[in-house]
Amino acid sequence: MENFPDEITLEILSRLPVKTVCRFRCVSKDWLKLFQNPGFIKKHMKHSIENNQYSLMLKEGCNLYSMDLNQTLESNKALQIDYPFDSSKGEIAMWGSCNGLVCFSINPYKDSHVMYIWNPSTVQYKKIPVAPIKGPPLVTATDEIFPGVTITDYFAYGFGYDSKIDDYKLIRMVDFPVEHRCEVRIYTLGTNSWTDASFLHYRLTHPSIAGVLSNEAIHWIATPDGTQGDLVIVSYDIRNDTFQQVVGPNSLSTELALSICGFDGFLCLLGKTHDVQIEVWVMKEYGVTESWTKIVTISQPEVIPSFLYVRPIKWFKNGQILLEKDQTSLALYDPKSHKAIDLEVDGVSEWLEAEIFLKSLVPVTSDTDIAAQKQTEDATKNMDKGEKEQKKKNTNNNNSKKKKQRTKGGVLFYGML
Repeated sequence: MENFPDEITLEILSRLPVKTVCRFRCVSKDWLKLFQNPGFIKKHMKHSIENNQYSLMLKEGCNLYSMDLNQTLESNKALQIDYPFDSSKGEIAMWGSCNGLVCFSINPYKDSHVMYIWNPSTVQYKKIPVAPIKGPPLVTATDEIFPGVTITDYFAYGFGYDSKIDDYKLIRMVDFPVEHRCEVRIYTLGTNSWTDASFLHYRLTHPSIAGVLSNEAIHWIATPDGTQGDLVIVSYDIRNDTFQQVVGPNSLSTELALSICGFDGFLCLLGKTHDVQIEVWVMKEYGVTESWTKIVTISQPEVIPSFLYVRPIKWFKNGQILLEKDQTSLALYDPKSHKAIDLEVDGVSEWLEAEIFLKSLVPVTSDTDIAAQKQTEDATKNMDKGEKEQKKKNTNNNNSKKKKQRTKGGVLFYGML
């Protein structure tokens, strides 16, 4: 591509799939340096979002699978992910994804749980240091709050991007049910460190549920301390490092069981009526209460024969909505016809969690990033090997040309027969 202008070369490379870009790192040192450039990574991510380069990650026991998401879901085959760290010692819990990075833990409900941030597309990952609990006196991760229940059953995490410092943050909420408050700590990827503990006077209604990311804020359903069970949406503003309440729809029935989720970047509120139907609301303009819009009501048994839990995952351009049902199956719902089709996923019998992630080149910076370090070293070795072979080839060509030299009129003519 030597004859191409740099701008065109950059535009072409930034539109390539992640796997292709990773393979091309060994082409030259200049390309390797380009692919690690933050500007190129952001440009590539922008194209990935525009071209809907998303995959669905499914968790089945200690195994993870991925399935490409496109408008028609032409292929429902899930492929097992060969991840570079060992999870054979315990269960996996996923705590959200952002710009291609996925946050999860192994042994999530034990004192020995381990946290990771991982880019499945580049295979880079980072182990997060453990942060101690500094809650009420004499409370540790192994203490039983209720019979058979320890404080680790009340851990909740949220993961997102801070555009102000161009870095990624993980928030840990430890809900103390007796104290009616949460311990809060914030981890920053770039500094590889946790903040000191602070306390929030709310109780999470669904402990151990991942926070919902929308508009650079992470959200939970909670109960303010001192109230009689009134439910609110509490959010953590990643950029400004502040907590606030998000007001729900004015016309929402108080009889509904509430939960929240992320839906194509929007904050989504789900209101369920006795496992009979679910109202799906989205906040179309973040922070504007009047922008809450009920986009669909999914009924049982007319639409879906039976469900305890339904969550919208993806809204396709053709208007269809991909639903996760009871954390065991997928359904494709058409709001126009009010009909749903169950989707079978080849390769996976059942799963407990599903998470959408973007295929991106976003790096996981770490001195313990063994996978990334090994890939870079391999790429460099391949380049050095290639350069040596090319140099040897050039030397041989020069020697061959010299043997074919002829003198004519006192002038040397190389390579002429």
